[in-house]
Amino acid sequence: KEWMHFRPDEEQNEYKVVFGARTEKVQEIITAIRKGLDSDGLKAKLIYSGHGDWNYLDVVCEGAGKLEAMLYVRKKLKFAANTTVACGDSGNDILMLSGEERGVVVGNAQPGLLEWVQSHKNGHEGREADAGARLFCAKMGHARGILEGLREMG
Repeated sequence: KEWMHFRPDEEQNEYKVVFGARTEKVQEIITAIRKGLDSDGLKAKLIYSGHGDWNYLDVVCEGAGKLEAMLYVRKKLKFAANTTVACGDSGNDILMLSGEERGVVVGNAQPGLLEWVQSHKNGHEGREADAGARLFCAKMGHARGILEGLREMG
């Protein structure tokens, strides 16, 4: 039975490889990929998201990602962390939302992201310990959820 496949060419680029992976096999696949990368001395981020029977699995350069992109723009424009807001709706937004910036999780967020938010509101330790205080969970979905969050944050 098929466990994973490459996503279409238009989703691939020289900095990212995207797979579709069976939800029940994602952790096993990540472990196998991580083992192969480690044995070859390679470093990469493995980011999965989605819901239902299939997940997305992105393999990106270790120094790449949404958080890194946001930090680059924030520093380039000289914005403080407390004046920057990350917004997300799925598991591939977890790394970005785990930074020091404030964040909005929209009302139509996927279950994996909502579970992560809930677990970090309940005394999680480490760099993400304050995620619950920094993140606003909107009731509205999509762009309306972002506007709801921005209004709430003032």
